[in-house]
Amino acid sequence: MRVVCCVPMKLYNERLPNKNIIQLANGQPLCTFILQTLLGISVIDDIIVYCSDSSITSYLPVGVRFMKRGTHLDTNTTSMIEVLQCFVSDVEADIYILAHATAPFLQSSSIENALQQVKSGCYDSAFSVQKHHDFIWVNGIANYDPKDIPRTQDLPPYFKETSGFYIFKRSVITQLGQRIGSRPYMQEVNWIEGIDIDDQEDLNFANTVLLSHMIKETEL
Repeated sequence: MRVVCCVPMKLYNERLPNKNIIQLANGQPLCTFILQTLLGISVIDDIIVYCSDSSITSYLPVGVRFMKRGTHLDTNTTSMIEVLQCFVSDVEADIYILAHATAPFLQSSSIENALQQVKSGCYDSAFSVQKHHDFIWVNGIANYDPKDIPRTQDLPPYFKETSGFYIFKRSVITQLGQRIGSRPYMQEVNWIEGIDIDDQEDLNFANTVLLSHMIKETEL
């Protein structure tokens, strides 16, 4: 069963220019965090950075290969499904992992467990989520009775996609045109793993977390 990981990247981003290669507080380019994590997962057969700009190759560690994609996939209106469909048409695999460079703190154990669930045949896809017990309002309607306020831990949980990774069988994208199939497994991740960098505020927060971790390591 061939497993291929696609890491799509653009070198131009409106909200945070050069986001994928920007240096974090430890001097490490953002994209290298997830790539090193993926390299530590032995059951992945191929890790491919899918980018229209070949200059990204200078940031890729040994073991990660580059595949050039068309610039038509770099527009603001291009959907991730379009990117994945182009990738899958060029790269044969049984199971695909979509991993984003913007999730630097994902742990290999989370990806490995989700992948194993899909490989088992019980699920056709998997994705990273965070579990929440909170007071939520949707279209003016609360998920609790305001006249009888419960403890938050007693509320039914809801699960938020973190966008860190998606794992799916080939048929999910080729036949359904989706990255989440009809039998998905939700891989819970902690709040640090769930950090996703989209803008400067996210970057500042990620650097705060990283610096805190670096300080703890020096104190050991």
